[in-house]
Amino acid sequence: MKDVFIRSKFNPIIKPNPKHEWESLKVYNPGAIFHNGRYHLFYRAVGIGKNWHSALGYTVSEDGEHFKRFSHPILDRDSSNPLEVRGLEDPRITKINDTFFMTYAAFNGKVPKLHIATSSDLKHWKKGDALFKDFEFTKDNWSKSGAIFSEKIK
Repeated sequence: MKDVFIRSKFNPIIKPNPKHEWESLKVYNPGAIFHNGRYHLFYRAVGIGKNWHSALGYTVSEDGEHFKRFSHPILDRDSSNPLEVRGLEDPRITKINDTFFMTYAAFNGKVPKLHIATSSDLKHWKKGDALFKDFEFTKDNWSKSGAIFSEKIK
């Protein structure tokens, strides 16, 4: 069987950037979408310090290996929102019609809650509400991953 995936010789294709405090410690767990001939990669970024929080970074590539990064988070926590005290994590992107949907986890420091944001251009995002509002997550009962299918299934 032929390999479906080939590891890039540039692996890892993105690394922490010490020039940007918000992504100076870790970059990982990306979500990606191919749109208009370009690879759009959204990733979780964490900075250094005792008041750390996660933010969502954005980078774009023509070939899937050489990426041009934005110098600021594409989506960041609202420090006045108690659901986002430790930030935003694990973005997943889907396009339906002319709208991009991003699911992500907002983390309050104890348990994450799945949220959604929307965009028409992949650069400007509007945060929505928590999904599954009435579901009470606990340390034994939670999942911060979520994605939206681009087509209706049955």
